[in-house]
Amino acid sequence: MRRGDYFAVIAPAGLHPANAQKAAEVAARHDLAQCFRAGDLLVFASAPSQPLGDTGALIGQACGVEPEHLSSLAAAARQSAGRALVTRCWGDYLVLCRDPAAQCVMAIRPPASTMPTLRATLGAVTLISSNIDLLLALGVAPRIDWDFVAQHLAFPHLRGHRTGIAGVDEVVGGECLTVRRETSSRLSIWSPWHFASADHRIDDREAATDSVRHAILSSVAELAAPFRTIMIELSGGLDSSIVAAALGAAGARCVAVNLRTPDAEGDERRYARAVAARTGHRLIEDAVDADLDLTGLAWSRTVRPGIPAMLKAADRRFLELAEREGCDAFFSGSGGDCVFAMPDAAAPVADRWLTAGGGLRFLRTAMAVAEVHDASLWRAVRRALRQAHQTPAPWPTASAFLRKEALPTRPDPHPWLSEPDGVLPGTRAHVRAIVATLGHLDGYARQSIAPSTYPLLSQPVIEACLHVPSWLWVDRGRDRAIARRAFRDLLPASVIDRRTKGAMDGYCMRNYDRNRERLTTFLERGHLATAGLLDRVHVAEFLDRPPLRSDPRFYDLLPIIDCEVWLRTWLGDPD
Repeated sequence: MRRGDYFAVIAPAGLHPANAQKAAEVAARHDLAQCFRAGDLLVFASAPSQPLGDTGALIGQACGVEPEHLSSLAAAARQSAGRALVTRCWGDYLVLCRDPAAQCVMAIRPPASTMPTLRATLGAVTLISSNIDLLLALGVAPRIDWDFVAQHLAFPHLRGHRTGIAGVDEVVGGECLTVRRETSSRLSIWSPWHFASADHRIDDREAATDSVRHAILSSVAELAAPFRTIMIELSGGLDSSIVAAALGAAGARCVAVNLRTPDAEGDERRYARAVAARTGHRLIEDAVDADLDLTGLAWSRTVRPGIPAMLKAADRRFLELAEREGCDAFFSGSGGDCVFAMPDAAAPVADRWLTAGGGLRFLRTAMAVAEVHDASLWRAVRRALRQAHQTPAPWPTASAFLRKEALPTRPDPHPWLSEPDGVLPGTRAHVRAIVATLGHLDGYARQSIAPSTYPLLSQPVIEACLHVPSWLWVDRGRDRAIARRAFRDLLPASVIDRRTKGAMDGYCMRNYDRNRERLTTFLERGHLATAGLLDRVHVAEFLDRPPLRSDPRFYDLLPIIDCEVWLRTWLGDPD
């Protein structure tokens, strides 16, 4: 069962019969059925959909509200520009609704939805779709936006409105797009800063633990309900183990898969086995050690560079195992590090200083951070005081192997990065980490056969975790402390109390080294080099030497390789 695709045709000036006919032909070729048509709105979908009376349609999976109440909720959402909807209803969905009185159509996307919401305009018609291929079939021209390419390379992990295809942008999470006859406008209707504010802070260990536990257990249960057999990507780390425990508590039928690499650091089978035994899930152990071609084309065309090439072999193996096991969904613990506020250096200590001064609570948090980072107390305090009083750093810029003069100096705006006054350093790091991880959830080949679900990045879990201040996440010298406390009774102590993390450094380094010779030609004569974005001399010098563990700069080169792959998937090999 795939998540499915959709497209909508919005024609505020009236839907011309020729446009309707073309839309119907494209829908038929791609096995999409008409799910709504009235006035200025026409919607086709292969994804699950539900009509909302004569208002519009909901595409995808809506949680937190009974289906029979969706139509009345959509009417309330229409009056509130979508706010009533995202306040009471969460999930992986998009709502398209008409407002004949205001002569407009709204596209409402909840904050944590992974369903793409691409927008393009052809004359007086606005198109919205989950899939760039559908937009191309409807008449959008496939032209690369080179300003996006420079932004993407300079400000990695920041995914906003712009895409890599000129004339195609995206409705971001927690946003309402309103289309009128002459204009369109965006409105941010959900903000992480509301939930992270001092007024909503839960500064009590037990209350925070209960809140996070309830959010995870209830969200996983509701997200799992539609599926027959779920494949859990069980690494053996804390985050995927929490998802496995929640699925077990929900009574979902699951198959857990642990993939290992040949290196000891990539073998976490003993932890995965302990979790599977505790939760009752059947465990499949498999290995991935492919001789990857990092220059191979992507499996499909996407509007942005997608899955890192280093993950292609694992992605393909999950797909194959899911087909063999008859799984109709993938569940992952991805995003746990971010939503559980893995500490940003001394930020929790800085937050304590700014909220409580230099008393006993400050000292306890400093000791906890020092233990988490295996650093001295003095170093934790010194860094915290510096961080508490310095100007907030901009979004991190990447420039290694790139021509700095060809890169933008400021990132494109993102609605979630518009901070209110008085934001604490740890809160800022927490929100930014969530923004960054939400930009890396699509583009996987496995999603061609079944949807990927990320429960730890669901709206209720994000909101519950934002309520928790940074110092509670490092309570008693443990990272992700509240999450550990919340699931201590459902997971083995060996996982809950783990201080190490699995890694793929050896696997990545080995495959990078095997690709160095072909990468030299691939990059030096590639589209990025031709566009003047690449520092060819630096790249050639670096590729000429075998990688060293003491010099992990090859990780800076991997996103550049992935971007060149993406460009060649669209443009072909350079002449």
